[in-house]
Amino acid sequence: MHWATYIIFQDLKIIEEFGSMGPTPSGIILKGLYRWLFLENQRLGIHLDYSKWRLYPTRRSTPRQRNRYNCGVFSILFALHIGLRLHIHNISQARIPTIRCQMLLHTLKIAQAADNNEVLPVG
Repeated sequence: MHWATYIIFQDLKIIEEFGSMGPTPSGIILKGLYRWLFLENQRLGIHLDYSKWRLYPTRRSTPRQRNRYNCGVFSILFALHIGLRLHIHNISQARIPTIRCQMLLHTLKIAQAADNNEVLPVG
């Protein structure tokens, strides 16, 4: 299994893939996302004109992971950077260990703030 991030820019009429291992074959997920968006809009009485929409697979310039296990971290970083309008080229494989630690500390801080010290059963 591989994680990737897909962003729908409705104002720009663009659906774009951000995959740290490159584009998915044949763009099937991009087409599926457009179909879902089309059907949801149709349900609301809104017509989408396919000819005005652009589907972009992962670009060559999209940061890449150099192993098989960092795709989740890359996906989260793509979503955060795009959502906050930051440049995705700040993301790199070399920064992943530090970012993993920052994510853990953030999660622990949230758990502590919620006073969630309950031990959950495993399995």
